[in-house]
Amino acid sequence: MSAESQTEDQSTEGEHPRYSEGHYQLLFEHNPLPMWVYDPATLRFLTVNEAAIRHYGYSRKEFLEMTLKDIRPKERRNHIA
Repeated sequence: MSAESQTEDQSTEGEHPRYSEGHYQLLFEHNPLPMWVYDPATLRFLTVNEAAIRHYGYSRKEFLEMTLKDIRPKERRNHIA
């Protein structure tokens, strides 16, 4: 049995051993494209990456007080699924 096979056997269910939550957090934070996570029930931002802060010009604190509709053009605000 290879070391890789042993590692895979020891990983938690549904999680690939090479891809931890920290790995995805780094990909999110350092992605050059604006990204965010929002609550689908309220459309409130839960977190945003640095690219979103630079692109839209809001601070992280300001984003967390906003909803997805706040960054949409007025004519498109009601078209959020």
